[in-house]
Amino acid sequence: MNPPQTLPELQIVLVNAKSRSGPISLGKRAIAALEQMIEAPRQTAIYPIHELAENYGTSASTLSRLADRLGYHGFKQFQQVFKDHVTNESGFYSGLAQKMVVSGEETQKNISLLGRVKQKNDQNVDAMCKLLEMNVVARLVDLLVYTPHVRIAGFRQSFSMAGHFSYCLGMLRQNVSMLSAADHGAAHGLAQLSPGDLLLIYGCYPYTRTAISTAHVAKAKGVTVAAITDDKKSPLAAVADYVLIAPTESIFYSNSMVAMLTLNELLLSLSAQVIGESGVRTLRAREKIISAMDAEFGEN
Repeated sequence: MNPPQTLPELQIVLVNAKSRSGPISLGKRAIAALEQMIEAPRQTAIYPIHELAENYGTSASTLSRLADRLGYHGFKQFQQVFKDHVTNESGFYSGLAQKMVVSGEETQKNISLLGRVKQKNDQNVDAMCKLLEMNVVARLVDLLVYTPHVRIAGFRQSFSMAGHFSYCLGMLRQNVSMLSAADHGAAHGLAQLSPGDLLLIYGCYPYTRTAISTAHVAKAKGVTVAAITDDKKSPLAAVADYVLIAPTESIFYSNSMVAMLTLNELLLSLSAQVIGESGVRTLRAREKIISAMDAEFGEN
């Protein structure tokens, strides 16, 4: 029997092994390890076996035996399935959706979808907290508060995190905005950056070439680059001056942004504390504008 060649095929093997209905019989520890590997394909693809075993709470020998049981010639061949999956950017979202379809019946039997989503988000937030370097947080907060011009960037799904941060920091201080208007493009925004400015850029797998190029060009211009990304081996982490990690592992058909949003709220709250009364005055001035617009255009 040939071993599974794709992640969706491995997902089918997992479901069958749980229900004891497939041709491959796996023990409880092997099933638990395979489930964790499938739920974190990027990590499984790039980390060495001993680090994977530690992260998944098992042993390297268990992972090696699992590979043999599934029909692979060693763990490296098994891991190659995950490498092929994560390097095929076009299949990222459909692969996650396929996992939901395949595991739908199992979900209904054992635990509600809401419970599984919450569990995964809790795990992401817990992992973010463990990886958080408070000296980096403190330095980044200083830059967010005192750098004359702050620009925020994110592409595709990360655009929502960048927009949230830009809007909220802009409520507290001046000269904060997205890198560029959506219809102007990243090059337009990069052309307006100067040495000493701060670029805060968001990005998670599948990483966009635009995000990585934006970070490199900004760095070359003497701009301080801070990245909020999903893994310490992210290409954004390699170029940024300051890096904060917010895992985005998900059971739905795209990245989970809960840990990233939590990190946003932490940075914004700390920035508000540092800005102090000046930020309060800025907020009050904004409230007056909002009240004036409501009085002018609101319903009577």
